[in-house]
Amino acid sequence: MIKRLAGRMAWMSALAGVVLLAVPFAFGHFWQTSSIPSGGMLPTYPVGKTVVFTMVDGSEVRRGDVVLAHAPWFPSGPDTVVKRVVALGGDHVSQRPGGPVMLNGVALQEPYLKDRPDSGIKPFDVTVPPGRMFLLGDNRNDSLDSRFHQEEPGSGTLPVDAAFARDQHFPLWGSLAALGAGVVSIPVLLLATVLTVVALILRRRRTG
Repeated sequence: MIKRLAGRMAWMSALAGVVLLAVPFAFGHFWQTSSIPSGGMLPTYPVGKTVVFTMVDGSEVRRGDVVLAHAPWFPSGPDTVVKRVVALGGDHVSQRPGGPVMLNGVALQEPYLKDRPDSGIKPFDVTVPPGRMFLLGDNRNDSLDSRFHQEEPGSGTLPVDAAFARDQHFPLWGSLAALGAGVVSIPVLLLATVLTVVALILRRRRTG
């Protein structure tokens, strides 16, 4: 009776350990955590805040998304930025000093902005090429974004494929739980090993 119980518990513990160990590897392909490096997205994201981003490809990017994207906007080479997508291929997006951002002739409603009305310190008037996106920070007075690269090919826009993740407001505890599952799997697998040894010892004693 004890031998059977130990054997069953060993199998159950091993199975539970394997499942728990697989959780962070499985979900790691779907989300990524990132710490906000600067004040360019205030007040939506405070500096240093850890955000859980869901992995996406370019076809999944939508207007209004906050994305992680590779941007060649820095002297040291391509880097990752956290910005909001305000326009996509075919959109006409513009802003005059002191006015709102205009998207296809309509004032864009932006309740997330740090300063309202937006100062429009860097005017722009861009028709976004197909397959590209125009990015802005929520803190328009302190954000290195598409506005400051209008003289470059694409008028400051980036390919939608440059965005590899977006914030879908996945709670941080979700990622921590997944990581915690991996940690918990270690003692569970150790327990399975101990129970297996116990079951083998009991079996030998019985056959002996």
